[in-house]
Amino acid sequence: MGFIEGMAESTYSSKSKNSRVSDQAYTIIKQAILEGRLKPGEKLKKRAMAALCGVSIIPVIDALSRLESEGLVESNPYTGSRVVCINDQWMADLFILREAIEVQIVRILCYTIGLPAAEALRGMARKIDHAAGRPDKDPKYDELHYEFHFRLAKETGSRGLVDEVEHLQFFTLLSRSEKNYTGLDSSLISQQYSHEDIITAILKRNPDEAQNIMRNHIYRSRVIEKPYWV
Repeated sequence: MGFIEGMAESTYSSKSKNSRVSDQAYTIIKQAILEGRLKPGEKLKKRAMAALCGVSIIPVIDALSRLESEGLVESNPYTGSRVVCINDQWMADLFILREAIEVQIVRILCYTIGLPAAEALRGMARKIDHAAGRPDKDPKYDELHYEFHFRLAKETGSRGLVDEVEHLQFFTLLSRSEKNYTGLDSSLISQQYSHEDIITAILKRNPDEAQNIMRNHIYRSRVIEKPYWV
């Protein structure tokens, strides 16, 4: 192996290691927030977070940046980072906005989405529905769940709708709803209005049916959502 190749491999290995450490910090901090061990409004001091995660400060900075983009953390150049302040009204407002945006998305897709894109989304939907509510589901479940809903927005071709989904703190809504869904007694868990049902309705090219299924899907999430900080 030549000097250049060796340097390139060393650089790649270093980046890969840094990425794994950042992922570790991200996962630990996110789980602590979703479980309520880090409370709404609590300051996330970098040294304290590094100690919590067993890593250096640099991966924590990257992890906090990712969590900020997902709406779990908010940052201020003067006061630093803290867990986003969540209350009932905050959650209710986000669900109202989510309903308005996602209902419009499925109506558009009834007219515009192609079969290959829809079938790709169906594959994602089946994985999500299969794992939903299971405490032993893949750690990447939240990301897959988010990606499914985000892909719906992207398939409309509307930059405005994509931006609204990004600004909706959507990842927070999905993660928290799934956490509560997982905690329900199995007898109370229903797959009615599942993610695959949404795709099936879209492929029927019936916007009224698609919007009703999406609205009921969101309503189920809203019903099981409950504050974890009380």
